Amino acid sequence: MLPCSARIGISESDPSEMASNLTLALLFLAHSLLFLTITPLWEGFDEPFHFGYVQSMGETLRLPVIGRTTLPPAVSESLRYAPVSYIVNRNLSNHFTDFQAYWSMSAAERGKRQDALRRIQLSAGSVDTGRSDVILNYEAQQAPAYYAVAALLLRSGIRNDLLTQVFILRALSLVFGSVAVWAPKPWPAGSFRPHPLESACLS
Repeated sequence: MLPCSARIGISESDPSEMASNLTLALLFLAHSLLFLTITPLWEGFDEPFHFGYVQSMGETLRLPVIGRTTLPPAVSESLRYAPVSYIVNRNLSNHFTDFQAYWSMSAAERGKRQDALRRIQLSAGSVDTGRSDVILNYEAQQAPAYYAVAALLLRSGIRNDLLTQVFILRALSLVFGSVAVWAPKPWPAGSFRPHPLESACLS
């Protein structure tokens, strides 16, 4: 069995290479933390639908059903207050407030919306429904492995407010991504191993 450093392409006898890999790892972590912190709510790709999948699974303990499972009430409520990009709003049939309209509001109105967002709590109610006035979760088609792990975290009850839970699940995704990129790989000696810089760029 090769040592860990050999399996990830690091020479134990080359301190400069180990230092460069450590630097890349720290840059990867710093970039990722910045991204998950400053990205506005629901601006991650299909984020409200992925989060809704997790919450629905955590509450019902059942797999979502495409064409039946809807966005949980907390997510639907948040879309009434949080600004969304033009693309996200178009994806939601232009029913919500885009950034241009949001920044055209008075500071007082924006403050009221921010306060309303902070008060949103996750609650029961993410059940399958045939109603036509709710938003169907089209991400219900996704394989459930990641969502099952995330749902367990959501059910732990660390905090029940929506904004904190979104941040926690973003952090979980960062952990999964970090493991996928930086974990030792079982490549045999002499086989292809991507350079860590390539992994950092791809991440």
